[in-house]
Amino acid sequence: MTLGRGKLPAGLFPSPHPGGTPLGVNFQKNSQHPRLRAGPHIVKMKDLRKRIRRLEKRLREGSQKLAELKRSLEAAEAVKALKAARKSFSRASAARITEAKKPAARKAKRELNLSPERRAQLAAAMKARWAAKRAEANAVEPGP
Repeated sequence: MTLGRGKLPAGLFPSPHPGGTPLGVNFQKNSQHPRLRAGPHIVKMKDLRKRIRRLEKRLREGSQKLAELKRSLEAAEAVKALKAARKSFSRASAARITEAKKPAARKAKRELNLSPERRAQLAAAMKARWAAKRAEANAVEPGP
């Protein structure tokens, strides 16, 4: 079986994609380097380990970053919910205050069915009471 430079028999190494190179094999067709002229260059074990280590590190950091982003999202949602609760509470309290400030509907005054004589008698009694109150207030003032 004769193969051209840089070619491997089909099915020897599984390829991840059509026309691709097998993992760890680096083909350079027109290379003049003596080590590469002989055939496919196989990556050293040390280099493969290093690549794997770097990839694992990147994946680990990616998962940490994802966890951090999820935590920050949860914190933001909690803050938003707290603000919404605070806002609804303040709206409810403002509504209660405005309701309390509204003037209560006054009871309609009951009209008294008084005769003119009785009305005059009540007016005289009220005037006498007010005069007594004024006299009492004036008597207390000149104390000091």
